[in-house]
Amino acid sequence: MSSMRPEERIQFPLAPETDTLRTSYNSLLASYSVVHRALQERTEEAGSLRTFLSKTDEWSGAQLLQAIHDLNSEIVQLSASVADEFSSSLDRSRDLTRTSDRELVNNALGPVMMNLLASRDHMADPTLVQFAIQAWEVSCVGKVLDAFCYGLPADVDQFLNGVFEHMHRAEPQPTSSRWRALTYTHARALLPTPAGGGQADPLRNLLDTNIRGLLAILALSGCTDSRGTHREPLRARFGAALVRIGQSAERIASAMKEGVMSTVFQVTWIPPRGTKRKEKEKEPERWFDWATMENIYAGHASERSRVLCTVELGLTCTRRTGPTAGDSDSTSQENGSLNGSVNGYGTNGSTGLNYERMSEPVLTRNLLLKPKVLLESVTDIL
Repeated sequence: MSSMRPEERIQFPLAPETDTLRTSYNSLLASYSVVHRALQERTEEAGSLRTFLSKTDEWSGAQLLQAIHDLNSEIVQLSASVADEFSSSLDRSRDLTRTSDRELVNNALGPVMMNLLASRDHMADPTLVQFAIQAWEVSCVGKVLDAFCYGLPADVDQFLNGVFEHMHRAEPQPTSSRWRALTYTHARALLPTPAGGGQADPLRNLLDTNIRGLLAILALSGCTDSRGTHREPLRARFGAALVRIGQSAERIASAMKEGVMSTVFQVTWIPPRGTKRKEKEKEPERWFDWATMENIYAGHASERSRVLCTVELGLTCTRRTGPTAGDSDSTSQENGSLNGSVNGYGTNGSTGLNYERMSEPVLTRNLLLKPKVLLESVTDIL
């Protein structure tokens, strides 16, 4: 038997060298850094996807409808106030109309309404003058609501509208809506502001144009009151109301583009005939359609008539429902509820796109609020 003590027979391992431990630690630390960085990247990707796939709306359809109703009410109140204010001075003792006045308001009123303003005596009944002002205001705020981002150069705005239309057909609804929201937010941030932009501020420019249009309508109607023939008195009297209308339009535009992800809302109106193209004979007639418009004088005169002008805005809602084989006919019907376009110029006021390809998603448009229109046939009773 061995005379060695038990503790002498145990073989203890030699302590590892410090360099070996350091090497192992560095290797584990590097592996941890790689895994941690990969986890961060995946977390950022997931967060980005949540942003672009979120269908959470900050504004509901009911809220937008109420906002459009309120804006229409503001326009009606302003128009009635202006018409009443100057009705007694519409005596046509002098003709203060200028060519520039006609050119300014022609696209908003159309030649028929302009001739009615210039040829009739409105002193006893200024109703036509009120409707002309409403049509002018609809045109002014429509530019804000219909633009991708009001204040951008026209070619840039039209291009961005075209990009959104294409994306709306090709990408999931939340993705295209989020892209528009982000692009709108950053584009708007780069526009001139009242503090730094002075006269270049888009809303200030809108106010100036709006006042010039009111002056033009009053001049066409025979106004001889100096308060209605000069810019500053008119601005002092009605400038605050015009500013509120412009701000309301901008707030609604922001809500539709930044606050709604699950669908696409658009305001709609019917432009007067004779204004879209230079060649009148090539322009489609704008006849009254009970399914897409509301006659403000329903029950009076014939509704088999052309639209004279739009006096209150409407609202549509468009959803992308995904491709369905064989649904090309129904797609055309759904998207043709407003004659295949919105506001007579294709979706969002830019170039119209073809929705009738069977391989493409179905865009379903619902009319939530009909625009109110004045018909040419009704002018005989006014």
